[in-house]
Amino acid sequence: GLPTYQAPLPTNDMVIKNGEMVRIGMLNALDTVVMTASPSWKYRMETGAVLDVDAFTNREMGDDAYWMDKDESGERGHDLAISVLLDCSGSMRDTYASLGSCAYGIHTASQALGIPCTTSVFGSHQYILWNTTDTPSPVIMPDLGGTQVRECLEALPNQREGKNRHVVFILTDGEWEYEIPTLIPYMDEGVFIVLIGLNMSTTSLLQKSPSRAISINNVIDLPKKVEQVIGDFFR
Repeated sequence: GLPTYQAPLPTNDMVIKNGEMVRIGMLNALDTVVMTASPSWKYRMETGAVLDVDAFTNREMGDDAYWMDKDESGERGHDLAISVLLDCSGSMRDTYASLGSCAYGIHTASQALGIPCTTSVFGSHQYILWNTTDTPSPVIMPDLGGTQVRECLEALPNQREGKNRHVVFILTDGEWEYEIPTLIPYMDEGVFIVLIGLNMSTTSLLQKSPSRAISINNVIDLPKKVEQVIGDFFR
């Protein structure tokens, strides 16, 4: 598997502020997706989740405590895993702070909703930044030099945690066409890969044949864009 990134990473007030905004927005955005992806519990079945209608009706934004657990493993039973891949190559240098805010927001929102999430970084070397049990902080991403992503992509099947559906967010400028010209070989059944560009057109991203490609100019736009594209995955 991928090694874990060990070096301490810096932060600043803006990264923290934006990270919290993304986290709150992603909680709301993933809320509907979680409801759709969660298995329904039926009489005489051992696993799944059943909706507590009263709790759901009275919920506040970001509150997901409306599922009565029917999963014998003790988990909430959401049939979804999320992976986040961050392009930390030199060409992404102007976005390292934004990458940190986005990754923190996605990862912590997923954890709060009981969705296993793994965050990786890639450049000249590839690492796990946060696994499913880590407690992330909003940090500025490191400069990892070149652009090599193959090992991160090959590690994705091990990050599904036994879930039938796997959403993969790759924040990148897509400048790895020589190594990985297309993402199709990594589109296993139930896998939905979203390429996310920062301050760029989606034209070059779409050449990689992802499930969807989006572009954001401000990190706080991420949750709404994510909600729009991954909603298609669950229809």
